[in-house]
Amino acid sequence: MHRLLRCYLIIVVFSSAAYSQEKVKNLILMIPDGTSSSVLSIARWHKCGVSAADNCRLAVDPFICGLVSTSNSDAPIGDSAPTGSAYATGYLSNTGFIATYPVSSGKENDLFPVDVPRSYHPLATILEAAKSAGKQTGLVVTCQFPHATPAAFASHTPDRGDLEAIARQIVHNRLNLVFGGGLQYLDPAIRKDGSDLLSALRARNYMLITKRDQFDALTSHDTLVYGLFADNYLPYEAKRNPAEVPSLAEMTRKAIRILSENPRGFFLLVEGSKGDWAAHDNDAAGVISEFLAFDEAVKEAMSFANRDGYTAVVVCPDHGCGGITMGNALSDTTYDTLPVSAFRDARYLGFTTHGHTGEDVFLATYHPMNYRPSGVVSSREVNRYMTRILDLPDLDSLSEAWYSVDSAALSGFDREITGSQGHSPRLIIRPPNRQNVRFELEPGTDFITVVHKNKVTGTIPLQSLVIYMPPIQHFFIPRDLRKVLNDYCRTH
Repeated sequence: MHRLLRCYLIIVVFSSAAYSQEKVKNLILMIPDGTSSSVLSIARWHKCGVSAADNCRLAVDPFICGLVSTSNSDAPIGDSAPTGSAYATGYLSNTGFIATYPVSSGKENDLFPVDVPRSYHPLATILEAAKSAGKQTGLVVTCQFPHATPAAFASHTPDRGDLEAIARQIVHNRLNLVFGGGLQYLDPAIRKDGSDLLSALRARNYMLITKRDQFDALTSHDTLVYGLFADNYLPYEAKRNPAEVPSLAEMTRKAIRILSENPRGFFLLVEGSKGDWAAHDNDAAGVISEFLAFDEAVKEAMSFANRDGYTAVVVCPDHGCGGITMGNALSDTTYDTLPVSAFRDARYLGFTTHGHTGEDVFLATYHPMNYRPSGVVSSREVNRYMTRILDLPDLDSLSEAWYSVDSAALSGFDREITGSQGHSPRLIIRPPNRQNVRFELEPGTDFITVVHKNKVTGTIPLQSLVIYMPPIQHFFIPRDLRKVLNDYCRTH
């Protein structure tokens, strides 16, 4: 009996130790947008030339461990918004949907069962979950910061094109840092709705930097910072002026330096955004140079993770684009006699489309205990892997807690949505037996405005965003908001 008990305890201890070894403190997710797997070999030959025959490697090469199947919820070739959102939330969705549950396109088109009552419901992201666990969070991109992939981790909307609303959400989602482009989406003089997000950042003690020397001066103590180096997107790598705009690798290194000071860890998204844009244009040189710049950022992340011992790095495109190939119609009969130089000038590189493609994309992973996926996995499985190793709560439970439909969360309160057909809807809440008090919520913010006798008297902070979904004309708010408001009324 005692021997059996000892064996049982040994098994339990061993299993617990093995389980704990999966956990990491930090996670860096790196997405080279629209990068087909063939880009790896093309970029390698371009970088290394004939030395590729002597085992020349890209920074990402030693860590490639499998493939990822990506798609929309209703189409095998995906859009960046839902494919990025699948990594962020664990759910497939429709074209244009950002961290939002899909609508059904009919049984013949749906690629997984859609729970119709959940359509248009915001979905909690891994970044939001990491933030709620006390980790610092950041976005590093070469596009404008409200673009599809960064938006998928820090906002919720069925319209990826509404960049102003997305920027508002990202600002109020309280990330620690954002590096990239998109200054115009903060400026009230440029924004169509006139919202002053510049003042909103200053009120929250963020630094806003726009110059290279300001970027270079950042230290690990600058834990609230937006570094935006262009009004819109950053230039292609081939046209980037290093004296004015930091590289993706430099922004990645700086972000890691800042975020890694937090003892509870961090989550960082790094996107090489414009390889996808070059592929849409069938610009082979652009595809190659953008990926090589991204690979330098991978080198920075892997170097830190290897030194740190508590960091995992996941590298995976969101989809392919352009169908680029090493070899085209010109090489039909000469492919086996052409030198490396013939492929370095792009003459013998081919494209099949100006759109996205549906092939599996590569997966590369570093984990300090070598716990990593292998084989062909889905984008949803990548999300579950990342959530598990960061030891985060189930994202569905967070979605339910943070993003409850207004009619359910506010039972017993009078509520009204004003301006629902315009650009500035507002949720007005009136508590019972308090005729002189009302509460107002605006989309994309993280607070409640308190109005007493028609005068604003204060605000109540929220742990999550207030989301408005125009297609169903409902707000999504914390499930416990009724308790929050009742508590406020009791004490004021």
